[in-house]
Amino acid sequence: MSPAAPQGALGPVPHNNAGVASPSNGVLPHSNWESPPGRPHAQLATSSGHKSPLLDAIAIGDSRLDGWRARILATVAAVVVGTSFFNNTTYYVIAAIVLALVVCLLGAGRVLAFRADDGRWVVWRTLVTNTRLALDAIGDFWKAPFSEKARQICNVAALVGFMLLAIQPPIKWVMETLCEFIGERFVDSPFETLDYVLRSIGGISLAASVGFFVARRRSLQSHAAATGLGVGRAGNSLALAHDLRGLPAVLDLTRDRAAPRVADPLLNGVLASLAAWSPPRWCKREIEYERSLVRHLEKVLPEVRIHAQFPIANADGELRRLDVVIAKAIVLELKCALDAAASQRARGQIEDYLDMWTGGPVLLVVCETPAHFAETQLMGKVRALHSAGRPVLAIAAGRRLRR
Repeated sequence: MSPAAPQGALGPVPHNNAGVASPSNGVLPHSNWESPPGRPHAQLATSSGHKSPLLDAIAIGDSRLDGWRARILATVAAVVVGTSFFNNTTYYVIAAIVLALVVCLLGAGRVLAFRADDGRWVVWRTLVTNTRLALDAIGDFWKAPFSEKARQICNVAALVGFMLLAIQPPIKWVMETLCEFIGERFVDSPFETLDYVLRSIGGISLAASVGFFVARRRSLQSHAAATGLGVGRAGNSLALAHDLRGLPAVLDLTRDRAAPRVADPLLNGVLASLAAWSPPRWCKREIEYERSLVRHLEKVLPEVRIHAQFPIANADGELRRLDVVIAKAIVLELKCALDAAASQRARGQIEDYLDMWTGGPVLLVVCETPAHFAETQLMGKVRALHSAGRPVLAIAAGRRLRR
């Protein structure tokens, strides 16, 4: 996915209604939002900013790890807990040091999320953006089906359990040392109760994680059997290609909000989900639209695995990342408010993805589309590919271009 706006990890870049940079903020104009290929936006800075290669590298790493931080922490903490069962304490010490370094690096990345691309610290604006994301996430959680709630609770419980059990031995060592210093027996001190509480909460959290995991699996199996998404021809590449040929090459789901029905349950569910998708009005960048779309798909298609930024290699071995991959069968390439240059790049991306991806169709999802969306050159290219039998569709989703 090509970045849509110069950005770091902090949020959208301010601009006026005409899309022209304000003299006070020194950012690029709206027409130059697309960065040079292969150059992350976190590396862009104005001439007045103070560059720091180390801080920039940490900020870029933090933005790339979005959605993976909790998994990384839980995995490393699980390794630490596993090494605590060995007789050799060296393994545990090494693993604990690695966990401490990971926590420090991830924490530094989160702090640098308050740093703008030009080196300024923008604390208030970042807090507002993060608060909006948190409130949206809480709202999505309460509205989500049981399987999605169970997945999130399972992940949080696993992280809490592994982290508590990982830090319990060094905390106990510190408390025992403190008891020796004050001349009190550890078993008779309040510290022994605290150690017991840490171990108990850690164990209960892991047990709860396993319980919610099993409950989610059973819920997904029953829902998949009821909808047909988990059985039969759902997601079959040949069936998807057959259904795609019966659809128009360009669909506008922002106008009528009624998706065409097809035989394949997976494709039918994806089209219906795109028609029902209503991203928050404050979404401005492609990454914000992508996160909103992924949350929406996970909520309405809980029995289907949704992959964000799915890695794939081309014929030359170069690694590319697909925006969203659904059940390893359908690719969604997301674009937002395409200008002429971005449309030209999108044409090349779609052809490349069609050559690389053999698992199913590629759906170009465009947000903030103008009224003449269907008559653009990009849509003409999609129609030509579709007429040639290539599994591709262009879909206007989300909402129309804001004036």
